[in-house]
Amino acid sequence: MKTLLFTLAASLALHAAAGAEAIEAPGPYDEAALGATQVTEALARARPTGRRVLLVFGANWCADCRAMDALFKSSAEISAQLAAGYELVRIDVGRDEVPRKNAALIERFRVALETGIPVLVVADANGKPLTDTKKERLADTDHRDPAKVLRFLKQWAKQ
Repeated sequence: MKTLLFTLAASLALHAAAGAEAIEAPGPYDEAALGATQVTEALARARPTGRRVLLVFGANWCADCRAMDALFKSSAEISAQLAAGYELVRIDVGRDEVPRKNAALIERFRVALETGIPVLVVADANGKPLTDTKKERLADTDHRDPAKVLRFLKQWAKQ
């Protein structure tokens, strides 16, 4: 009887642990949003002020994407830079769907996904990409470094 109870308790504990891992907090990327609509709305907000639009291509399943988003919120300097100079848009790229989720935006903004996500693209208030992610971008570990993220944001802020 003790063995049966032990086995049952162990099974319930494993089941509970597996269930707890499967439940994740909602991520920063709205997986149901249409990226084109998000960009159109951000550009409409940016035009009257001439602010830049920061497009962050990523996904909720990506640890680096979540870490960078947490950095956006936890660093006072980064939060201030974003608030002062950017309209922030998080665009979900999905996993490995074919065609890729938000493929038209990925092409329009010349987003190089082959080296990983997140990918930051800065556009002007008219939607013209100012950065070329095939030539210059934050490296994978840079997304977790407050100084490098802040330098990127300051570099592309409207002068």
